[in-house]
Amino acid sequence: MESYTVGPGSLVFGDPGSPQEMAAQITKATLVPKVDTGDDIPVLSGGVVSGERTYTWTLSGEFLQDLADTGITTWTYDNAGVSLPFTYVPNSAKARHVAGTIIVDPTTIGGDVKSKARSDFEFSVVGTPAIGDVGP
Repeated sequence: MESYTVGPGSLVFGDPGSPQEMAAQITKATLVPKVDTGDDIPVLSGGVVSGERTYTWTLSGEFLQDLADTGITTWTYDNAGVSLPFTYVPNSAKARHVAGTIIVDPTTIGGDVKSKARSDFEFSVVGTPAIGDVGP
């Protein structure tokens, strides 16, 4: 068993050849599974058939807002509703990543006065993400 510290790592959105590396603005990133279970079904023998389990995923976290033309905040508005591949490496030294496809949603703009503006994000993951080794 081996735990790890998040970072340094990377979070890249986009098609191969045109990725958007967002790690410099990300302050928190988490891949979150959610399980939905169907009702158990009693059967004549007295037993029970377990209800179906389905999983959904979200990629969520927090970033420092950036309103520049190529900034992450502007990027969420420019890509609202778009499905894009992502690759998340929580810790580069551990050489493992999670990859899949997200649907981009726009994020908040603004925040507390005299503070670095931050936004929470939560992007739905299409299907089940894959865990694998980082490699060439």
